[in-house]
Amino acid sequence: MRKMLMIALIMAIATKVSAQEASNAKDNQRISVYLHPITLIAGLAAEELPFLLYITGEVPLNGSNSLIINPSLWAGDVGGISYSRLGSGIGIRFFPSGEAKGFYLQAMGSANHLSIEEIDILGAKVKVSGFMADILGYIGYSAKYAGMSVFIDFGIGRSHYSIDVNNAEFARNGLTLDINLGIGIPF
Repeated sequence: MRKMLMIALIMAIATKVSAQEASNAKDNQRISVYLHPITLIAGLAAEELPFLLYITGEVPLNGSNSLIINPSLWAGDVGGISYSRLGSGIGIRFFPSGEAKGFYLQAMGSANHLSIEEIDILGAKVKVSGFMADILGYIGYSAKYAGMSVFIDFGIGRSHYSIDVNNAEFARNGLTLDINLGIGIPF
């Protein structure tokens, strides 16, 4: 009788552990939408910063790779100047662990349109518009739970700015750095 109870107990524990592992693996394979709290708080708290909406979407492709989609909108008045930036990025996140969580490497490209309405440069009112593009490599860490996902990463790469000021074009290429903290909800 004791042997039977022991076998039943071992089977129950093994079933529970197996179900929990399956549930954890399923949590790692869910689509997550992340807000960037530091950007959001800064945009809401400071009068001199425009409205900043910065979202990251993660779509797991398998245990090792996720598609990253990163739309952004910045709009508002900064020092009396009307400013807007609209764009998006797309990338791929690689998890060496194969579990869609933990340390990762990410490649990401983005493109944005910039518009500044009538800025005063040396006494002349000018309109500024342009295009910004960058490509970065990131290293980061992602933690995923049943009701919440969190990531932090650091990126370094190249950027290109092409800006038109009253029909005169200026371009700049250079090094760009990025750091992100995202808190998300898995669906």
